[in-house]
Amino acid sequence: KVEGVKFETFVFDALGASTRSVTLEVERRLEFSPIKNAEGDNSPTTCKQDLGEVFAEWVTAAGGPAPPLDEDGVARLEVDPRFAEDESGFAARAPVTPREVDGGHLYA
Repeated sequence: KVEGVKFETFVFDALGASTRSVTLEVERRLEFSPIKNAEGDNSPTTCKQDLGEVFAEWVTAAGGPAPPLDEDGVARLEVDPRFAEDESGFAARAPVTPREVDGGHLYA
């Protein structure tokens, strides 16, 4: 056991000092996939999985081919946010051919 102090602040801690605040209700899978752990829940792997699922939906909704899956069944693709920020922005630029990068697809 290591003795120590953990200094941690959350954005919610600042709400009490705020003169005005706005709260948004969003679909979690589209807006938030935290990385808190090296493995398991809330890890880089689960974040990559979440983004891959969302981007794969964008591609197939725009009439594109289903992206390749890696050995874990995760869609190997990425959409550069300068290319499209959401599904409608992606669809507006379709059809587009992705670049092949490390066995996956990159839309940039």
